[in-house]
Amino acid sequence: MSSKKGKRKENQVVTEAKKSAELQGTDELQKTQEKQEVQEKAEVQENQEVQEVSEIQEIKEVQEEVCVPENSQTKVLKKALLWRFVFSGILTAAVVFLAVCLYKTSADLRSVQAFSNGLQTELNNTEVRLNEVLKKVNENRASVEDTVNPDDTTDEPVPSVTSKPRPTPVPEVYTVCIDAGHGGYDGGAVLVSEDGTKRQEKDDNLRLAKLVQAELETYGVKVIMTREDDTFIELYDRTLMANAMDADALISLHRNAYYLGGKMSERVGGVEIWIHSSRPTQARQLANRILDAILDVGGMEDRGVRYGSMSDGEEDYAINRRSLMPSMIIEMGFISNAGDNEAFDTNCEAYAKAIAKEVYEWLESQR
Repeated sequence: MSSKKGKRKENQVVTEAKKSAELQGTDELQKTQEKQEVQEKAEVQENQEVQEVSEIQEIKEVQEEVCVPENSQTKVLKKALLWRFVFSGILTAAVVFLAVCLYKTSADLRSVQAFSNGLQTELNNTEVRLNEVLKKVNENRASVEDTVNPDDTTDEPVPSVTSKPRPTPVPEVYTVCIDAGHGGYDGGAVLVSEDGTKRQEKDDNLRLAKLVQAELETYGVKVIMTREDDTFIELYDRTLMANAMDADALISLHRNAYYLGGKMSERVGGVEIWIHSSRPTQARQLANRILDAILDVGGMEDRGVRYGSMSDGEEDYAINRRSLMPSMIIEMGFISNAGDNEAFDTNCEAYAKAIAKEVYEWLESQR
């Protein structure tokens, strides 16, 4: 029994030894194979690197051989392309600039054409209106001359021309335009009395204007009246008439009014004369002479020679803004002031004489 057991152990030991030897051999073989594979991979990678380096070197050599003569050509080509680009940019900018200039010029030409057309239309309308105004003036003058009776004493009395020596008249050496403010449906300032009667500015203006006309004509002055009856005349037609007749002076007669709380008030009174805001020398001289003469007659306070308009010293009334000769607006007292109305009614003829005298003497001084 013991011998059999010994043999079994021996066999087991031998078997285990063989297995151990086999396992050891297998590990060594596997390691050997792995080493070989690593070496083969390293060799392959090394060969690839060598080949790549060789190929790169060949490519560089080829590039050096081929590109050296092309570098100068490339530079020339780049410069040519750059100059072409610059020239194209300049040309494009020039074209755009010319297009903008042409567009602006075209727009300016259209504006000038439109302005020219508008101006031509305005000139045509002005010519038509001037013809109508002159026709109306001639008709009114003819009507007045036909209806006046020298022996008729029912009309307003004409101031006496023999009260003081007068210069020998030289007919139509001077032309003066007398404008009676308002007229027709435009009554101007209107004073309504307690009994309901109305005093309208347009009537006072026309009354004084006719007296001034008569006085000037005794000096041989040609007088152009913007209206000789209760007719409405457009504001700009008044200066148009004076300009067309080449008048030496334009005198527009008005009366003032003062309002307080929406109602007429007697708190303010006096005479004032308005001229252009630029204070032209001739108009200023004539206005001061007329104002002094009116004050010498008396009855009204001195409100001075004024410039521009009541609302704005830089904005002028149409009479002064559009006239081509010395012009002014005489505000003969306030229709809202009882004292001024009394002075106007009492001294109307004297005021007319004073105004006409100063106008004529001023005209003489301008020769």
